[in-house]
Amino acid sequence: MTEALPKLNAKQTKVLMTFLTSNCSQIEAYSSVFGGKSNKNTLYKEASIFFHNPTIIPWLKYYQDNTAKTIQEELNYSAKEHFNELNNLKTLAFNCLDKLSNPDVKTMLKAEELKGKLAGLYKNDTEETVSNITVMNDIKLDGETVKLKVGSDVVDCHANARNDGA
Repeated sequence: MTEALPKLNAKQTKVLMTFLTSNCSQIEAYSSVFGGKSNKNTLYKEASIFFHNPTIIPWLKYYQDNTAKTIQEELNYSAKEHFNELNNLKTLAFNCLDKLSNPDVKTMLKAEELKGKLAGLYKNDTEETVSNITVMNDIKLDGETVKLKVGSDVVDCHANARNDGA
C-alpha cells in the first residue's frame, strides 16, 4: 500500500514521524519542526491545517490501520499461545502420576476450564450469585434457638433498594 501513499517532503516527513513515534500532540510535533517564533494561536491553526492536509491524512489512516491490525495480531497470537500452553499443562498433568498411578485430574480439569474461559465459553455469573442469596433461618442447637441471620442483611438491602426505586 505504500505505493499509493502520497510523497512527503522532508519537513512533512519529520513532523509526521515525530507525531507517530514520540507520543506527543499534533501541535508539539508541528512546532518541533515549524515552531520558530510563531505564537501559540498561529501554531494551533497551522498544525490543524497541516494534519488535515490531503497529503497527510492517508499517512495517518495507513498508520492507524496498521497499528490496529498489529495489535489485533498480537492479541490473537497471545490467546493462541496461551491456549496451546494450557494444552501442554493438561498433557503434563496427565503424565504426572500419584502414588496410585493416577493422573493429576484436578490440574487437568483446571487447564480445561481455563481453555473454556479463554475461548469465551463461560459467562461471568457474578450478578446471578448476588441475586441467589440463601437466607438461613434460626436453628435449635442443644435446645437453644440460635439466630443466624446469614444473608439477611443483603436481602434486606435488596428489598430496601427495590422499595426506594418504587
